[in-house]
Amino acid sequence: MKKWLTGFLIAITIAITVTAFPPRKITWVAIGDSITYLNEHRDETGNRITKGYMTRVTEKLPHIHYINKGYNGWTSGGIADAIEKLDLYHNSGITLGNMVKYKRLKDPATGKYRDYQWPDYKDIPFHPGTDEYPYPVSAIDMTYDGLHLSDKGFAVIADMLVKIMKRY
Repeated sequence: MKKWLTGFLIAITIAITVTAFPPRKITWVAIGDSITYLNEHRDETGNRITKGYMTRVTEKLPHIHYINKGYNGWTSGGIADAIEKLDLYHNSGITLGNMVKYKRLKDPATGKYRDYQWPDYKDIPFHPGTDEYPYPVSAIDMTYDGLHLSDKGFAVIADMLVKIMKRY
């Protein structure tokens, strides 16, 4: 009986200690390019994403609140030049080969549309004024358009950030 009571008191003490000190609230200012900006602007992706990396991080780490300071037109390269080691995109495993499954372009020989995989499409011209949009929904992989992250790409970035932010 005494062992049971001692064990019970230890368990209660641990439970009170753990719940008495909630995680410290952290505000994260996310400075970024269009990939950051699009977290709150799904409509500007043609609703090709459901949620961005900041939303995914704060779902996993609810004690963190973010302020989105992403701007269309900024580039991650320019930001990384200014703030060393900021550019997670290049450390994410996202490559030219997995950005999209394919790119739908006009065959220069026939003028008919066909799907090209990387690197076959890199030298085929695309004319935005006359050609169809080259990234149908079925082409989505890590990005939905060869640049902006898809849900899959946002999940990779969010997981990288969660690993870092768990320390705080």
